[in-house]
Amino acid sequence: MDNTNPKLTMPPSAAKEADGMPTSFGRAGGEEKPQSGQSASLSPQFSDTSKKRPQVKIIAIGVGVLLVITIAIMILGRRGDNTVASGTAGSGGTPGTPATRTIPTIDPTQPSVVFAATQEGSFPVGQEVVIRVVANSNGADVNGFDLLFPYDKEAFEIVDAVSINKAFRIYKHDRKTYFSITGIKDINVRDATPFSPESPVLELKVKANKPGTFYLEVAPRIGKETSKFVDKDITVINPQFQPIKLEFR
Repeated sequence: MDNTNPKLTMPPSAAKEADGMPTSFGRAGGEEKPQSGQSASLSPQFSDTSKKRPQVKIIAIGVGVLLVITIAIMILGRRGDNTVASGTAGSGGTPGTPATRTIPTIDPTQPSVVFAATQEGSFPVGQEVVIRVVANSNGADVNGFDLLFPYDKEAFEIVDAVSINKAFRIYKHDRKTYFSITGIKDINVRDATPFSPESPVLELKVKANKPGTFYLEVAPRIGKETSKFVDKDITVINPQFQPIKLEFR
């Protein structure tokens, strides 16, 4: 028998499987090249490939588990009471923050979340105002975040929210007494994504339903939910928060 072409002795089903095998699997798994004088027959090749498949599956499962852990941390504690750890956006009275209050200062060397209005002055009641949410992770590579915005819907409400940072997909929930936003980094984005004061993360549309002074803010905690960043190592980062004062007439 002529042995110059080993493929002639391969069963048709085995040949079909060999032709369709992704070559990158072997490269990723550290496949060894045949040494000089080693047989290049198909039998050892199929044995090698069969050993690689479980490794590839384990890697895929590991990536999936890591993603699930990240998402679980983001949405942990969605169930619970609605006790607000900070004031509710609205004019003076209860529930609501006082009409006048001291705006806390932010340490620029620490992670933070602040607001920036795209317009200045007072606004008519019912007019939608665009507010940008600016985050600073102090260099940390952020993979996800949770932000909670309390408000009194009879006086003030958040109409909509969009992600400005295209590396993140956001999931928003209007929970009647507060507006929650969860951001998850797109799995296809491989670059680091630290939050910078020069790059807003979100854009909110807000409006007042009655005249007054309102404070749009992030609550550190509402019930069992917390506002936070989560980095690439699944480390929770608790940022500082600074509200913004808005006047409606």
